Amino acid sequence: MSVREYGLRFDSLARYAPVFVDTMHDRIRRFVGGLNSDYIEACSTVALNDNMDISRIQAFAQGIEDRQ
Repeated sequence: MSVREYGLRFDSLARYAPVFVDTMHDRIRRFVGGLNSDYIEACSTVALNDNMDISRIQAFAQGIEDRQ
C-alpha cells in the first residue's frame, strides 16, 4: 500500500476510534507507527517538531516514498 493510500485509509478509519487519535500528537504517533518500516525512523524524527501536524507528516512520508 502506498503512503497516499495509507493516509487516506488512516483518515477514514480514525473517525471510528477518536479515543486513540484524541490529540495531534497521538494522531501523528499512530500514523507513523503504521508506516512501512523504511519510513518510521525518518518520520519519527520529524514528528518531534512542535509545529508538526498530520498533513505535514503525511506529505513528508509521501516525499520519502517518491524519492525511492
